[in-house]
Amino acid sequence: ENLPNVPYEPLVAYAHFVQSDAAYTVSTGEDGNVEDGQVTLRMLVEAMAANPGWAGEHGRRVITIPASVGTVDLGSTLRVTNGTMPFVIRGAWDGTNAVTIKAQGEGYRLFQLENAGMGFENLTFQGAQSRETVEVTGGGAIWAAGTCELAVSNCAFRSNSAQLAGGAVRLMGQGTFERCSFYDNRTLGDKAHGGAVSVDDNGSASFRNCSFTLNHTGLSSSGGAVYGEVGGNCAFESCTFFGNEAQTAGAVGVWTGVPAFTGCLAVSNSPAASVSSA
Repeated sequence: ENLPNVPYEPLVAYAHFVQSDAAYTVSTGEDGNVEDGQVTLRMLVEAMAANPGWAGEHGRRVITIPASVGTVDLGSTLRVTNGTMPFVIRGAWDGTNAVTIKAQGEGYRLFQLENAGMGFENLTFQGAQSRETVEVTGGGAIWAAGTCELAVSNCAFRSNSAQLAGGAVRLMGQGTFERCSFYDNRTLGDKAHGGAVSVDDNGSASFRNCSFTLNHTGLSSSGGAVYGEVGGNCAFESCTFFGNEAQTAGAVGVWTGVPAFTGCLAVSNSPAASVSSA
């Protein structure tokens, strides 16, 4: 099914994430107690958040994770809040993503961002399982809210889950996703919209050259791949939707409004109606 073409306009400018003036390198995939001299992802993220002076001329910082690290096992959620200057976590690229970030155990998301600018490049987010608190719900891999600007490119989200909205990502700020794949993510609860991504609470998102495959929602839920509370706040260009499932809208579900589609394709989603109101 060819989705109707609606003019696509990127909703977030992310030029300030493109190039780094100051780079810092992770040396181990461990989290917590490590040998002297080793540098963990948690150390660098917490240092970036606490030290805005760790920047180059234009205030851009990059945390790099080399292929030799392979997998980063986070023992708890990494939190970035309150106006932290933008920085990027960039994995090694050897034709595929050479770095995976996953949770050591069950019951927590990987990243929680609030009022912060952050980018992710060349990473796989896998197997995170968000279970809810009263204050923060949804987003198996990433939860982002407030004046957050999120830029994600060349990333894969695989087999993440959340009890409520957004099996992989819950976005309540602004975000761009480019050349990303979402595979086998799911929500588990009742009225848990957005098997892969939920964009709500006045959030906005643009997706370019992204694929959504075999994502699922829980009972009485909409948007097997993506749910947009305000459809007009979601834009898709050259995206594919295959085999996603929900009670309503196998591909993209909305509460109100119409998402923008340009050159997108939807195949074998269930129900077959690709875009539907919740």
